[in-house]
Amino acid sequence: MITPDINRFVSTLLYPVTDSALVYQDDMAAFFARIPESFVDTETGDELFQIKKKIRASLLRYLMQQYSVDSYDQIYQYLDRWYLSGVNWRELRADEVKNRGDLFSVVFRRLRQLSKSMVSKLDGQIIYKYWETEGDAELLGGFVGAQKIHLFRSVMQKIPMDLLVACFAVDKEYAQEILAAYRGTLAITDAPLEKILSKGVSENHIHTGVSTNFSIMWEELMSTDQVMSDPLCTWLPRVSRPNGPSQTLVAFEYLLARCLRMYLICAMEYSEQKMEDIPLHLLQQKCLLNWFKRVQNESVKLAEVKAYFNPLETSLAEAICHSETLKQEWTPTSERPFTEIFFLHRLLTRCRQMEQEQAQGHPKSMEAAVIQQSFLNYLRLKHTIFQWNVQEKTVSGLDYFQTFYRAVSTNKSGPARQIERRNLELNYQRLIDTQLRTPHIRCVEFRISFFRSEPEAIANVRAFLRAYRTILQRSCCVYDPQSRRYRPVKKLPRVGIVFSFLKSEQSQPDLCGFLDEELAAYKRLHDRYQGELAVFRKIRDVRLYPGIDRYLVGIDVASLENAVPTWVFSDLYDCARDSESEVFRGNLNRQFQSLRFTCHVGEDFRHLMSGLRRIHEVVHHLKFHTGDRIGHGLALGLDVERWCGQHPNVILPRIEALENYVWAYRMLSEYPSRSKGSDLLYLEKRISRLAAEIYCPGDDDLSSELYISTDTLVKSYCRLFSKKLYDQVLCCRSQCEDQPDCILRKKDRSIGVEFIVRSYHCHRYAVRMNEPIHYQIQPQEVSILKDLQEIMQLLISRAGIVVETNPTSNLVISSIDTIREHPIYPMSEKGCDYKDIMLCINSDDPGVFQTNTSNELGIAYMGMIEQGKGRNHCLDWIDKMRESGMRHSFIYQDDEDEALLRELDELLEALE
Repeated sequence: MITPDINRFVSTLLYPVTDSALVYQDDMAAFFARIPESFVDTETGDELFQIKKKIRASLLRYLMQQYSVDSYDQIYQYLDRWYLSGVNWRELRADEVKNRGDLFSVVFRRLRQLSKSMVSKLDGQIIYKYWETEGDAELLGGFVGAQKIHLFRSVMQKIPMDLLVACFAVDKEYAQEILAAYRGTLAITDAPLEKILSKGVSENHIHTGVSTNFSIMWEELMSTDQVMSDPLCTWLPRVSRPNGPSQTLVAFEYLLARCLRMYLICAMEYSEQKMEDIPLHLLQQKCLLNWFKRVQNESVKLAEVKAYFNPLETSLAEAICHSETLKQEWTPTSERPFTEIFFLHRLLTRCRQMEQEQAQGHPKSMEAAVIQQSFLNYLRLKHTIFQWNVQEKTVSGLDYFQTFYRAVSTNKSGPARQIERRNLELNYQRLIDTQLRTPHIRCVEFRISFFRSEPEAIANVRAFLRAYRTILQRSCCVYDPQSRRYRPVKKLPRVGIVFSFLKSEQSQPDLCGFLDEELAAYKRLHDRYQGELAVFRKIRDVRLYPGIDRYLVGIDVASLENAVPTWVFSDLYDCARDSESEVFRGNLNRQFQSLRFTCHVGEDFRHLMSGLRRIHEVVHHLKFHTGDRIGHGLALGLDVERWCGQHPNVILPRIEALENYVWAYRMLSEYPSRSKGSDLLYLEKRISRLAAEIYCPGDDDLSSELYISTDTLVKSYCRLFSKKLYDQVLCCRSQCEDQPDCILRKKDRSIGVEFIVRSYHCHRYAVRMNEPIHYQIQPQEVSILKDLQEIMQLLISRAGIVVETNPTSNLVISSIDTIREHPIYPMSEKGCDYKDIMLCINSDDPGVFQTNTSNELGIAYMGMIEQGKGRNHCLDWIDKMRESGMRHSFIYQDDEDEALLRELDELLEALE
């Protein structure tokens, strides 16, 4: 796999600006400081070698916290190549030593090289430099050409792009105005692609809680207007994750970064004399190392950390506020939301001037040394915090992703939730504004979790729509004093909300679901979902809220795919689809918009067959129609042999394996032309064995001789999706297994459809059902998987179901290694009936993956070029993907702009 190798390469290259441990003990700085200006004698050479060993050990510790390391020597070679090379020290000439410079100079030489390789501009945008440059081979080595896009993606997941853009602007001596084009990331595009994207793109799959990129979040964390306790209250609890940093350490490094940034702002404005009263001694390395050790040992409390930084933070904030120039310059506005990149540009320019003075023979002043060291430390802390929020490709699966989702998500609890409620509209403004800044965006569907009470739902929808109206008025309209209304001056982007049921794990106590209906399998979750849907249907009543149907456009199921089976949602989707709940006109002057449906499925699975089965369950049992969508659907297009080669052994609950084989038997029986008798025989044997392990265990003398037919198991599996499942199950709740007349304990009982369905809610059988089993995938199963995948591709293609793909998200969360392997390409092949599936490309979670819709289209386009396809073919294909996204958006796009504003005003008035 290429990705782990690239990750190790990039992490070593960026190590001096990404490891916060260097803030407290900087062996790299010690190494460069020890190199003399003359020849290296034996004693000095030995000292340097000992420091070098420490640097190697620290680097390996840093890397092994994130990746597997195949070869220590490979890492040592990378380190020597970029930072410690040239080093036959005994033969090093004095002038060569001088040319090496100090650590700061060497690090920023590398960063400037990287920016030259990665950053360019096109039509007023700052873009990723996709072509090969002269310096690429020197810096990037073997990762040039087609692999450059993967290296760029790795860099994007390691540091924010603002540092490279600032380096690029300083090196090119561009005026600061170019920095205003920065939107939090680099655009992945070229001139022909830009013309295609300018026709408009639609974001159909984005989770609101993680729709804000790191640059926006960092502006809020660093704001001098921000009360220190607010970020700690709202952001700190979300960063913690298993095996991650403690909350005290997170707070310590956040507050230190905040103080360093304010110090650097002041240092660029004030002389040393004017800063004499500021307690800068608190930033000395010895003090910080002492506190860092105490924090690591958990011998200090969060309140003590706050108290340590409070005098320094207060003094620096006052110094900035006393200067009206500084206050205005470093406060974000709607016109200039990113002040960080201007800060980095100013600081880099200042440091470059210092280097030029040094080159002219002026000795480096103590002030210059402190500023440079503080700048390095600030970057290390910032990039560490960045990595706490942005997921790299290290661990697959949604369970690991959830820890990053919580770090970036705006869905909060406790005191943080109270603060968010006070700033609800401002938060939605930030979220919506971030997405509407995506180049060429026309429509955005925001995924929001359902609300459990009507007042909370109304408050959030009202705040969302008011925020949307504010952004439209500010960015797309002018105020007409005569009519006292806002008049559109450019095309208004459309937004809508898709509400999501969130899957979550549920405890399974050893109690009987018939004795207490709340203990039936997934019953508590089902009841919660029912209540949430009832609230949703109330607020989507156009008789009460005219025009609400244009904004509450769909429902979804999201989060942990393995946690809740599809049958739990069967009656919920039936209820939501009920046309009796739709008012065809009400007091509207236009056609009513029906609810649309989507569902996350086929993204994260323990077995490829599980992913395919769940996709079929959603389409068949949740009654998906043409124009409905499924989220991700990776199982449809993954290369079966490659997946089985990567996962030769699987572990999953016994009931999941049984349902997989029962479903496969049913599908191959219904499509006999695609099945072989030997396949069905293989499935029957697997089904019989698994069913016996659940219902006829050898140590159970009540039922050791029972036989369950495959046909009975198929019917039982289908019965799970019955509209009145829980009513049927709970009709005999008095007949608990603890009672002698329980039908699940009778010796003469027959194991039929009713028995099997009821057994899902009996802990005696549920324990066996949910026991994980581990087995090897047999060659015959590979053949069966290929047949099932083709069947599902045919069904999805002919049914007109749209697959929402999210390239970066899929690359990080799934087992896909590079973009060229993404199933988006085989699923959309032309001229092949069952593979020409309708697709749309989206960003999923921009806050976690640092991307946007236009960039996702760009990544997919670059991936097709990497496959060796001609540019013309690639442009035609990406235009088809772009158009498909626009066409299959749930958002109605034909209203006139003035009518939209007028109806939005009326809707908000009704919601007040």
